Amino acid sequence: MAKIIGIDLGTTYSAVSVWDDKKKEAVILDNLRGNRTTPSVVSFNKAGELIVGEDAKQNLWAAPEDTVSQIKREMGTDFHVTMRGKEYNPQTISAFILRYLKQCAEAKLGEPVYDAVITCPAYFTEVQRSATRDAGIMAGLNVHQLINEPTSAAIAFGLEKRAEGEKKIYAVYDLGGGTFDVSIIEIGDEITVLGTGGDPRLGGLDMDEAVMKWALRQIKQQNNGLDLSADESVRRRLKVEAEQIKKTLVG
Repeated sequence: MAKIIGIDLGTTYSAVSVWDDKKKEAVILDNLRGNRTTPSVVSFNKAGELIVGEDAKQNLWAAPEDTVSQIKREMGTDFHVTMRGKEYNPQTISAFILRYLKQCAEAKLGEPVYDAVITCPAYFTEVQRSATRDAGIMAGLNVHQLINEPTSAAIAFGLEKRAEGEKKIYAVYDLGGGTFDVSIIEIGDEITVLGTGGDPRLGGLDMDEAVMKWALRQIKQQNNGLDLSADESVRRRLKVEAEQIKKTLVG
């Protein structure tokens, strides 16, 4: 029986998993670079080849005009990006990421993958959910279901088992790359999202942006008014350093 994969399509990083019958839990599958998470970045290299993940993120320095990231923030909108003279909408960019994750799963499992479940924020509108489903279809996947991210988190932590025979209410906080939100969920016979709220522009990316701007202010104050805020290459380098410092602190 063909495996059904689970995909977390994130703003900054994405991951793919599969149910392990022996462990009785979902396990994350490594990508083609041997990493558990994949940068949600799409780019074209010098040869005109489409690249996704770590290679695409590294290509941001060499070809920022041919690199796209954070596309999840634009899902369900009429946003378009132009690369190599061709326009792409959010669904198409997301499909590139999903197709790569599909390939990673197939390489790890040693068999074709056709079916998937994809997570999305609880606050996503029907338009955004439809766009996410379309991206999955474009990637060659039969999307069985879109699951709210707080619901998937509750399942992952086994909260539905702890609530057997009674109803319990939990607050699930989700601090991601693009969003910081909280959902109130009720767990009984099924998991129901009672309400959700938060800021779709308050995630790890925004923290990196704030640290980068702070660094630019420090450079200006300590170097006789030297203003590098208009230098995009400096801004990108500082943002990368900010991300690394954040990871070090968290780790």
